[in-house]
Amino acid sequence: MPNPANDPAPLPYFATAAKGTEGLLREELRGLNLRPIRGDRGGVHFGGNLFDAFRVCLHSRVAMRVLELRGQATVSDDDQLYDFVSSLSFEDVLEPRLTLAVSATVNSSQLTHSQFVSRRVKDAIVDRQRRTLNERSDVDAHNPDVHIVVHLAKNRASVYVDLAGEPLHRRGYRPSHVEAPLKETLAAALVQLSRWDRESPLLDPCCGSGTIALEAASMAANLAPGLLRRQFGLERHSRIDVAAKRAFDDCREAARGEVVWERAELVQGSDIDIDAITMAKEAARRLDLGVQFSRRDILNLAPEPTPLTIVTNPPYGVRLEGGEALARRIGQSLRKFTGSKVVVLSPDPVWLTAMERAPDLEHALFNGNIECRAFGWKL
Repeated sequence: MPNPANDPAPLPYFATAAKGTEGLLREELRGLNLRPIRGDRGGVHFGGNLFDAFRVCLHSRVAMRVLELRGQATVSDDDQLYDFVSSLSFEDVLEPRLTLAVSATVNSSQLTHSQFVSRRVKDAIVDRQRRTLNERSDVDAHNPDVHIVVHLAKNRASVYVDLAGEPLHRRGYRPSHVEAPLKETLAAALVQLSRWDRESPLLDPCCGSGTIALEAASMAANLAPGLLRRQFGLERHSRIDVAAKRAFDDCREAARGEVVWERAELVQGSDIDIDAITMAKEAARRLDLGVQFSRRDILNLAPEPTPLTIVTNPPYGVRLEGGEALARRIGQSLRKFTGSKVVVLSPDPVWLTAMERAPDLEHALFNGNIECRAFGWKL
């Protein structure tokens, strides 16, 4: 077990990210002029204040959550965990009138059950409320005012307050019950990996419900990904006073003023599935982005007159009929786009040869629990 005394000084905030996207998130945080920052497995630690954390919630395209560190300790049993959490103060974010939820992840520790850890942490928090305030918060597992996150790894417990609320991939332009096969944060990471200049055309020829194209169009238009969110988790916390609300509102207003709507027209999406295209068009309407969606078969695409960037997530696994042969036919169609850049996300190693040349880019990314690769070529 590493000696905590040898660990670097903890930074107050941690932005989580899908495995393989941590480096891209680090680039984003640098672009937001945040210092210091330190990459880690599963995300990036960063310094600053609560307003800086709000800016990450509003502007980051890759972060999944933004967490505020409340304490760390080594614990080997549930009593030590309870005593440690009981020593932490949450009064600045959690009043008894506000609801609470606790979630936990556990790895290589003597405490092995995440639900038990969550329950023990919840008990420590509400018991402290009873002792100090004579009342306690209710639990709301689905839409809490305050979400506490616990990471327990090698008996080292880190306790955070979640500042994002709903995961940040939920941009607010899709109905809450609709989940795309590719999370918006991963789609944004894929576009960033393509190193698209945001000034030339971009096409997703297997666009499905439009996630990659919409993320690219948002980038081109400089539309902050959190602008459609009604609020973030931290805005429901006790410490948010009138001055803080005004600062957050001013930050949103400044972001709206930086949008260049017409630049979204650089982006196109196409798919053979008319129902998926209909969903993509509706999402673009909600975002007010002029993305050009059309019904076309990737196997019959005619090359564009000028080079462009192609970023796509072709169907695979249960979504793919035709297997390796179809992947090679897709590769054959994409090879027609001489002078263009192509980036394909797939777990299928057939893409190592489907373009009849080795990829210039190969980057591991995880789509949920599925290990994929972003393969890239300059044609």
